[in-house]
Amino acid sequence: MLNTLFSGRRAAALAMALALMQTPIAQAVTPTEAFVQSSIDQGYAFLNDSAVSAEQRTANFRQLLLRIVDMKRLVLFTLGPYARGASQEQIDNFERALSDFVVAAFQHELGGSLGEKITVTNSTVRAAGDVIVAAKLTGSARSKAPLDIAFRVLKTANGADIIFDLQVEGVWIALTQREDFSGWLQQHHRDISTLTAELNKRTQSLIDRIATARNGPPKGARTHNSASAQR
Repeated sequence: MLNTLFSGRRAAALAMALALMQTPIAQAVTPTEAFVQSSIDQGYAFLNDSAVSAEQRTANFRQLLLRIVDMKRLVLFTLGPYARGASQEQIDNFERALSDFVVAAFQHELGGSLGEKITVTNSTVRAAGDVIVAAKLTGSARSKAPLDIAFRVLKTANGADIIFDLQVEGVWIALTQREDFSGWLQQHHRDISTLTAELNKRTQSLIDRIATARNGPPKGARTHNSASAQR
């Protein structure tokens, strides 16, 4: 009987060991991954909060973005060498314009998409204080297939995590903006003030689209279809 009991216990232990070997072990979430996922979840919560006004949703989302995105570093990076010849007033005005544009762009892309979800999947350390956090975007109205996105996270002087760039389907946004801004400045006598004005126009265009998506076209506005029907 003892031999039978011992054999049964040994068989059970062996079966459990084999099961554990076959079960994938969940990888521990790193602090940087947790920072990105928490920031994403907060952003969606603010943008889809029906308990507050649209203006308050925008204000809450703006506060979050300006807290987690390194705007000063982003300004200097996107302006590139043109920042060196600019006055402090021009840099400050451009930073405000770029901040408004980033907030409006993210709100336009993410706001109102209740079925949309971004889930962090893994991360890669490029160097000390420089991490790429990969994620999947699902439920997007623009694409049935999941989209690959990534966040470049840097460390501030006091050791806090902060987002520097966003990659969508292999394209880094800050790098693209740097090329776009450089081309604009080359065509406009390297005048940062004109670029600031252009950014403000783009921001207003995004704000108008957000308002239209939320409230419908302004009263009295004629859509393309209605205009065509009257011809």
